[in-house]
Amino acid sequence: MLSHRSQCTPSDLAAHLQITPGAVTQLVTRLRDAELVVSIRHPDDSRSVILTLTEAAQVHVAEFESSVLNKSLPLFDSLSDAELATLATLLHRAGERT
Repeated sequence: MLSHRSQCTPSDLAAHLQITPGAVTQLVTRLRDAELVVSIRHPDDSRSVILTLTEAAQVHVAEFESSVLNKSLPLFDSLSDAELATLATLLHRAGERT
């Protein structure tokens, strides 16, 4: 989630992942200890923080997504342009529900 948004709050993360706020706290602590996430005070709510990925984490995400894409592309070689367009439309519709 953090890799596709520039930032989010822990409550945003809990809702998106459907986990408890306590689980998010534990997750963020481990990510912060691994220097993958930083948190800053929310400018509008002093009780909350804003989470962002570190530059190192952004590099890891980019490498992972590139690897997945490179491995996945050959799976679609046998599809026509029309089939690819249909697939793209269906995936986009499915993604709107999340």
